[in-house]
Amino acid sequence: MNSLLVPNNPYNTCFACGQKNPIGLHLTFYQKENLVYTETFIQPEFAGWNDLTHGGILTTIADETMAWTVIHLTKRYMLTKSISIQFLRPCKVNQKIISEGKIVEKLGSKEVKVEVQIFLENGKPCILSTGNLVLFTKSELRKKNLFDENYLQDFEKYVPIEE
Repeated sequence: MNSLLVPNNPYNTCFACGQKNPIGLHLTFYQKENLVYTETFIQPEFAGWNDLTHGGILTTIADETMAWTVIHLTKRYMLTKSISIQFLRPCKVNQKIISEGKIVEKLGSKEVKVEVQIFLENGKPCILSTGNLVLFTKSELRKKNLFDENYLQDFEKYVPIEE
């Protein structure tokens, strides 16, 4: 069973998924069946206490996994409405982690519930996260006037978004 690369704008400067952000996480996402996932190596610069990964970094990875799960599987724009994080066990820096997201419930035509699990390199889960994300078509997001039109057009060159 092969994984499918989730398309993204290669010139993106997002802290989490932007390949052009010099201090970012540079997350790349893939789809396997109903899951969207990323693998990343936690750098020592992302430590909080001693050699433990900062909780904000893990929360960012969970939130970004939710976002790309929704964008890729629904072909819609989204904004995070709520997010809940359970820290199940410590996650040390200098190791590879895997973050997997799936849509677990459709909450009407404009909202979905997503679950993300982050696994340590030994396969044990360190994070369980759920979130509600609000869905937008191209025109609905543009009406919100949150993003520059050129930014959205560049994004849409690489990422298929439905009207």
